[in-house]
Amino acid sequence: MRKGYLLAALLLMTVFSPIQAVDWQEYESDHFIFFYSPDHLTDDEIMAVAETQEALFAQLSGILGTDCQEKIVYYLYGNREDFQGIPGAYCTGSTVVYLCIFCVDICKNGLNDSHELTHSLANTIGFQHGLLAEGLAIYIEEYVIAHQNPHAIAQILYTENRLTPLEDIMKDYWCDILYNYDISGSFTIFLIEEYGMDTYKALYSMPLGYATIEEVYGKSLDELEQEWIQTIQKADVTQKERDIVRYRDSIKEGLAIYLDLGFLPPDYATYPARAEEGICLFREKYKENPEEAFGYLPQFNEGMVAWKEAIETFEKGLEATDLEEKAELFGRAQELYRVAGDARMVERSGNFREAYEALVITEKYVQENKMVQAEEELEKAKELLLTLREPEEQVDLLDQHIRAWKDRCVPGWGAGFIIVLLCVLLMKGFVKLKKG
Repeated sequence: MRKGYLLAALLLMTVFSPIQAVDWQEYESDHFIFFYSPDHLTDDEIMAVAETQEALFAQLSGILGTDCQEKIVYYLYGNREDFQGIPGAYCTGSTVVYLCIFCVDICKNGLNDSHELTHSLANTIGFQHGLLAEGLAIYIEEYVIAHQNPHAIAQILYTENRLTPLEDIMKDYWCDILYNYDISGSFTIFLIEEYGMDTYKALYSMPLGYATIEEVYGKSLDELEQEWIQTIQKADVTQKERDIVRYRDSIKEGLAIYLDLGFLPPDYATYPARAEEGICLFREKYKENPEEAFGYLPQFNEGMVAWKEAIETFEKGLEATDLEEKAELFGRAQELYRVAGDARMVERSGNFREAYEALVITEKYVQENKMVQAEEELEKAKELLLTLREPEEQVDLLDQHIRAWKDRCVPGWGAGFIIVLLCVLLMKGFVKLKKG
């Protein structure tokens, strides 16, 4: 999975199926089938993507010694609304699902995806634990293609006494959300350079475990780990690697929130654009002024904290039964979504806030016997709620509230008759909402 997306450790290999709502155009090359939207990529752009990936296919097949007969399928998404997922890219078997948009449009720049392509080719050898699967992808992407050395990052972690033991990563790959990719990549580089690609592939084709490691290498995991640590201590560490570690440490809070939310979009969130903007500004400014660039990273953490609180507050608003409390909660959620940069949820929570504020005012006017004003506010609330189309359980909750309100209405002459009529109208409105 491509580390250049939102965050290096975030991009997981998942089992989600690509969403088929897009009006796909198909482009086929010798080893690939690309699905894309003609509204997103031009003929020349998709041909450039195919040319780049074909060159990588030849290079990686030679390195890995694979003979992939099945064509690799790429779904290239040009917007997040169609993509409807959190990870920016993932591979299942010979299918790669890829969101092209992050700070820049990667697909318009030729894609050049070696990471997911490595996963797809490696799947012909075996399906592996993250230690080997992500380790091999990092070996190809960073060490072979980009000529970067994860050993340097591993050395920094070891020197600072925070290098996660390989046994812990085998038990829970995500126990180190910041550096699991780097550690896996570094360990894979060591295994391949010290013992060869054929031996690594032999392990890759077997279920990963202490016994299989010893069977293939004739050494225990602990013995291999000690050899690896001796190797990483010889690596040259530059300011770039120190800045990478500083960058990862700076985004730890926001990244943890992202992972806690899961890998499918939350029910009451779309995308924290302002949080992402902090990462994009960092990338844009880093080459010119590293210190200025690091100043943008708190925006990512602040945006993610606000996003989490917004989702929680919105859910509380749905669960609340008191009208005033609901209006206040949705208003608070709206402000938090604004800090996170989730524009669609800013609008949605704002509509909820206005609807329940209107119901609060309606109830107030009814109590004050101001029936004309009450009817106006009631109509406003009804129109807003009908457009929100909430899940069935939320509609039921609202129906219960309205029935309780109707029970409080006392039939009688004059104003009492109007109150009953208003209650009936309100009930009909929510029946329509429920059917809608």
